[in-house]
Amino acid sequence: MRKLIVLSLALLLLIGFAGIASSQPKLDFKVSGMIDMLAILNRNVPDAVPAADYIPAYMGGALFGGFTQYQPDKNVFDKKRSWVMSRGILNFDMSYGKEVTGRIAFEMDSDRWGESSAYSLSDPRFAPPGGDRNRMGYWGTDRAAVEVKNVYLSFGVPSVPVPIQITAGTQPFVTRPVLNYTDGAGVAADIKIDPASIKLAWYKASEGEDFASDDADVYHLNIRVPVEKVTVGGFVSHYNMNYYPLPPKTGKNIFEPPDYRSDMTWYGIYADGKVGPVGLTFDFVYDRGKVEGRGARSTERDVKYRGFIIRGM
Repeated sequence: MRKLIVLSLALLLLIGFAGIASSQPKLDFKVSGMIDMLAILNRNVPDAVPAADYIPAYMGGALFGGFTQYQPDKNVFDKKRSWVMSRGILNFDMSYGKEVTGRIAFEMDSDRWGESSAYSLSDPRFAPPGGDRNRMGYWGTDRAAVEVKNVYLSFGVPSVPVPIQITAGTQPFVTRPVLNYTDGAGVAADIKIDPASIKLAWYKASEGEDFASDDADVYHLNIRVPVEKVTVGGFVSHYNMNYYPLPPKTGKNIFEPPDYRSDMTWYGIYADGKVGPVGLTFDFVYDRGKVEGRGARSTERDVKYRGFIIRGM
């Protein structure tokens, strides 16, 4: 399946770009976005994390001891917490006739108004990861807090008997709300063969050394078919990780192979629509995978993963 998806997407890219070069439509731009500000007040809600290890020092883990300190008779039990946070999103959309569209999306966040600079604190334990990312609420502003969210082109493939839309670049990867939503670099093809809609996609989750097999790829197939007032579908998402766990190894000689590798696959069926007067949403997702050693340093035994999700409402 993996080779078929990649070869199919590569062929469609070549055909699509050939069609773009031969057309001369009008170029149009559109700007959109949003700004929100949230005031938070709660009591005994440790951000839904299970242990102190999951609360970074700069978010209060080192100060309050994490989840355990919200238990009765502990330091922060029954105390109120309040803060203000905000987000801005700016989208630049381009259209080149009906054949080509594109988007560049930026995101700016403040986890806490009045947050500290990543560089003004003497104790490195309190410095957040990613520098000034998500910290535009710093007093005096001038933070490096602008994030690139999406940069992609989307275009139709000409001279083919069925409608095909190719999207290439850093783009949303959405399987089902119950499973995942993320953004990443890749190529996706949306194919319409009435009555079915088919999506083929390949994403590069991580790229290590160019000369080594230490990267991670995601291969995705999703098919949807309307049946009267209900849309039914199924998908397969395969993660081929030539190292494990994510992110790539650090602190090792670059010529050493990764200690572990992993293959994880999600199989799902779903339905959305109405049955009579009743709205229907159903998901069943089954996961299976394995982590195995690759080198002499991988002394742990292989581990198998199995699990499932059921949602109905």
